[in-house]
Amino acid sequence: MSIGITIGGKRFAGFVSGEIRSSISTLSDSFMLTGANVFKNSGVKAGDDCVLDVAGVPVITGYMGNMMPDTAGNITIAGRDKTGDMIDCTPGGATTFIKQSVLSIIKGLAAPFGIEAVGDEGPTVSQFIVNNDETGESAMLRIVSNYGTVVTSDPDGNLIVSDGSFTNPGAALREGLNIKTAQGMFDTSKRFSAVKAIGQNYANPNLSATETGQAKRTRPFSYYLSGEINQSDCRLSAARIRDYTDASACTVVVVSTALDYYPAGTLVTLEAPSLGVNADMLVESVVLRFEKKTAGVTFTLVPPSKYGGDKIECEYLK
Repeated sequence: MSIGITIGGKRFAGFVSGEIRSSISTLSDSFMLTGANVFKNSGVKAGDDCVLDVAGVPVITGYMGNMMPDTAGNITIAGRDKTGDMIDCTPGGATTFIKQSVLSIIKGLAAPFGIEAVGDEGPTVSQFIVNNDETGESAMLRIVSNYGTVVTSDPDGNLIVSDGSFTNPGAALREGLNIKTAQGMFDTSKRFSAVKAIGQNYANPNLSATETGQAKRTRPFSYYLSGEINQSDCRLSAARIRDYTDASACTVVVVSTALDYYPAGTLVTLEAPSLGVNADMLVESVVLRFEKKTAGVTFTLVPPSKYGGDKIECEYLK
C-alpha cells in the first residue's frame, strides 16, 4: 500500500504502520503514521502544513501536529485536516447571525480559520448566537444538531454541508467480491412509535409537535428543547429526531478486502444478501489501518435517512 505525506513540496513514504480516520461524528479527519528514519535530515518539524495521500490521491490536507521520535530510529507522526483548528480555537469572540441560512452561518464560523464551506443552504435561522468562549466546532455542532445538517471535511480540508443529498461516487461493497467480513446490527430499542418535541416557550409552555416513527408497538419518546422556539421549530426537531432514531436501528460494519478509502459522508452501494441489505448506505465512519504487509479498511455504514437522506428496506427490521 502506498501512503505518503507531502510537506514543503516533498513527498515522504515508507511508513510501516498507521491509520487514517474519518467520521461524521467528529469534525476533523485524522491520521497517525510510523516509519524508520523517514524524515532524517529533512528539516521537517511538528506543525508543518501537509497533504496525506493514499496511492497518490489526496485524502487529508492539514497540519502535522505531533512528531514522536524514539531512540531506535523510529518516528510516529500524527495530524488532522485544517478543520482541527476549529476544534481547538474560538472563531473570534461573540457573534450574532440574524436570518441567515445554515450554510451562511457555517461559512461565517469557518472563515476566521481560512476554511471554506460549500453545499446545501439548509433552513433559515432567525437568530444564532456564538458565545465568547465557544470553539468553532462547538458552535457548529449546535447548528448541526438543531437543524439536521451534516458537515464533513473534503480532501482540501474545507467543509461540505449536506441536508441529506449525498452522492455515490460509484463505490460498491459486494458480498463474495470485496467484503472480507460484515456484520449487521438491527436494534429495535432505537425505534420509537412516536417522537414528541416539546418547546420551552415562555409565552406558550405547552408548545409541541409529534412525528410518527417506525416502531410497530407503543414506545413513546419525548425530547425537550430549550429556548424560545415556535411550532415550526418543534415540527422540524421532531421529524429530525424520528429519522435519526429510526435509521439508528440499522448499522452494518464491513471489513473490505479492497483498499479503497471513502471518507465519511459518502454513499456506497452495499450488496450483502446474508445481512438482508441491498441498498445505498452512508459511510458514518471509516478507518484504514496498515502494518507491514497487512492492510484493511473498516466501514461503519448506516441508512442515509439517519442524516436526512433516502430510506432503505431491510429484511431483518420491521
